[in-house]
Amino acid sequence: VNEEFEGFLCEQAEFSRKAEDRTKQVILGQEALLLARRRVSDVIDEINRKVGKLPASVLEFERKAWFDVMMLALLRDGEQSERWDKHLSALKLLIWSGLPKNNSEQRQKLLKTIPSLLKKLRAGLREIGFDMNQAGELFNGLKTCHRAILSGKDDVPRLAAAAVGADESEAGNLNAGVAPSNPSIEFPEVGEWLKWQDEGVSYRGKLAWRSAITGTCIFVNRDGMKIAEMSSEKMSGLMADDKASVMHCSGRPLMDDLLATKQIALVL
Repeated sequence: VNEEFEGFLCEQAEFSRKAEDRTKQVILGQEALLLARRRVSDVIDEINRKVGKLPASVLEFERKAWFDVMMLALLRDGEQSERWDKHLSALKLLIWSGLPKNNSEQRQKLLKTIPSLLKKLRAGLREIGFDMNQAGELFNGLKTCHRAILSGKDDVPRLAAAAVGADESEAGNLNAGVAPSNPSIEFPEVGEWLKWQDEGVSYRGKLAWRSAITGTCIFVNRDGMKIAEMSSEKMSGLMADDKASVMHCSGRPLMDDLLATKQIALVL
């Protein structure tokens, strides 16, 4: 009976491991998306800052369309890929097209460049399945901007570029990283079980994952299902207030552990 019971526990442990892996993959995917958003935002913002104020239509195209094009390229192929380089070059060309052209030679160059630029932009939008009605509005804005520049008047409204992409909360989470824990508190290792109280509710869970970037801790139950998510700072605070502690397990088979601690009695 003990062998059958241990076999059942092994099956349960395997089921729990697979469920826990799925939980971690979801969280890792979310973090990869957050990292990609931050990276694309930094790249676009850096280029924008170098050129100063840009036409509103160019900034709108960046924010509403090209940001997602570059996001997909980064997530799919990485920053060293040909696809990324291609879309980054298109971004720089888009920005250049919106800058003032002070002489006829520059305006002629813009006139010759516009068809290839529009072709690159349309190809990028097709990759992400961008809505064509919204795309039409964005291209009309660019057309108005380019006409004004080519006429030599350049009377399009120009704005200082605001941060594109990741919102303030996401950026804050990323930039914060893993805050240093209280040195007097021994933070639990991944895989350890903890018990804690939060707002009057008691929990028991295994620390399944701790982000090295944001410090987010994910806890799962014995079935491998996520039961809690909290920051490293919050967990350290709970431990400092004696509201959380590590559950030290012997690691022995369950029946042996129960017998050794006299938590069950043998009926002979």
